[in-house]
Amino acid sequence: MSRGYGRETKGVILVADRSGVIRTAEESGDEIFQTAVECQVPAAVGENRVEAVARLIETTGVGSIILDDAFQHRWIERDVNLLIVAQRFLVDENPLRRSLFPTGNLREPFSGAERADAVIINRKFTEKKEIPQRLLKYMDGKKIFHAYYEPLYFVDIKTNKTYSAKEFTGQKSLCVSGIANPHSFVSALEQLHIDTSNRMIFIDHKAYTGKEV
Repeated sequence: MSRGYGRETKGVILVADRSGVIRTAEESGDEIFQTAVECQVPAAVGENRVEAVARLIETTGVGSIILDDAFQHRWIERDVNLLIVAQRFLVDENPLRRSLFPTGNLREPFSGAERADAVIINRKFTEKKEIPQRLLKYMDGKKIFHAYYEPLYFVDIKTNKTYSAKEFTGQKSLCVSGIANPHSFVSALEQLHIDTSNRMIFIDHKAYTGKEV
């Protein structure tokens, strides 16, 4: 269940039921649409998460709910509270980025981590680094997991055909990105020894036009 960031609709909408996806990416938001397609699970969006969760349960009969980006959302009781933090954010040399809005990127103080049942430090495509003790103290007593991504192959989204990364090694490529932080995307390509010198970096949740394509 998600708010449905960037969608063209408002209110509570069922994105997918047990039979599959029943809405478009424009109606539901690109992130929850992709999640519903790839995971093949019922999904809903709504500004009012309580109402959206109730509708999702009533309509699909699901026995569990995963809330997306809801660590600060207190209106729904949860059995497990997972806090996912980017490693790059924790080791950033610029302390201002770890300040509260609007100076930095924090939605609440680090002390809020006490509500977490477990903390997942996501290093994405980078090497594991040591987290400063002054930040680790907020996770004291918590189960801490380290997550990472490993690029395996390329997928043609139209045919679903896969291509070995070796087929692109050393090639002059055009890297197109429409995500909040393209650093990990570019890093993954560089690990595959793909030339990333040609880049087109767009804003997060970019809706590409026919002319741009």
